[in-house]
Amino acid sequence: MPQSQDELDRMYMRQAVDCAMEGTQRMEFPFGACLVHNDRVIAIASNRCLSSKDPTMHAEMIAIREACGTLDRASLQQATLYATTEPCVMCMGAIHWAGIPRIVYGLTIEDSMVLGFKEIQLSARTIAAHAAYEMTLKGGVLTEECQQLFHNWNRSRKFIRLFEDWSATRPK
Repeated sequence: MPQSQDELDRMYMRQAVDCAMEGTQRMEFPFGACLVHNDRVIAIASNRCLSSKDPTMHAEMIAIREACGTLDRASLQQATLYATTEPCVMCMGAIHWAGIPRIVYGLTIEDSMVLGFKEIQLSARTIAAHAAYEMTLKGGVLTEECQQLFHNWNRSRKFIRLFEDWSATRPK
């Protein structure tokens, strides 16, 4: 039985959420992305900014790089990008240059700011409105699961800070 687009969106977003969760277990930032091309997952990535010491290693950027490598081309015109959080300005630039026409995300940039991240306050919709081609954006997919990523990440970061503080005060 064919699945509705909403069901497919939730299924692919779940993969992005799961990948982001794995990333947070490695103490990376709580972001994940899944790139689907012609109904096939071609790349799944989590943020790697901390481990790589490279601020451009966002999940979306990594997924685009991997997808282009897999397909052996720079154009992803039939692809949909699923991201646990609305793509930032940098990622929207890469999405535009790759020609990705559809973006599905969980949390908004504003949500991520409320949950502790410093972002440039420029929405993906604003950027998409100025794109050289039509981009479709759909937000609010698996919002609760995406919020939970941030809550879990913040909780683990607080625990690490507490442990570091405790370790620093212990007699040597």
